[in-house]
Amino acid sequence: MRPEKKGKTRGRKPPKKRENDLTPFYERFTEGKIEEWKKQFKGRELIFIRVEHFLAVLRPPTVEDIANYLTLVTGENMSKAVSALLQDLWLDGDYDLIEDEDNFIAVFFQINTLMEGKKSEFFRA
Repeated sequence: MRPEKKGKTRGRKPPKKRENDLTPFYERFTEGKIEEWKKQFKGRELIFIRVEHFLAVLRPPTVEDIANYLTLVTGENMSKAVSALLQDLWLDGDYDLIEDEDNFIAVFFQINTLMEGKKSEFFRA
């Protein structure tokens, strides 16, 4: 078996970078309002959620938000954890995202992925 050359993947294409089109958010909430929220949260990235034509903008989570989320998740109630986090972070958007079960399921997975991405790697050597 030959070793792979650095920088090349064998038989795999690199994943395409997904472009974030904020146009619908700027049209719905206005660019000025989004910029105001960005300043309010000191340049930390806002969270934009889109499910079909429904939109929402969430503020970035704080340490306290994440702690509350993890407390509820540890209590084995993932649905309540996501719902509580959405309520805490909600800036503006379509309530159909949380009131309609199919939409909420899509948001549920997006929030869970967001929170999984906040974990860091820890090891001892």
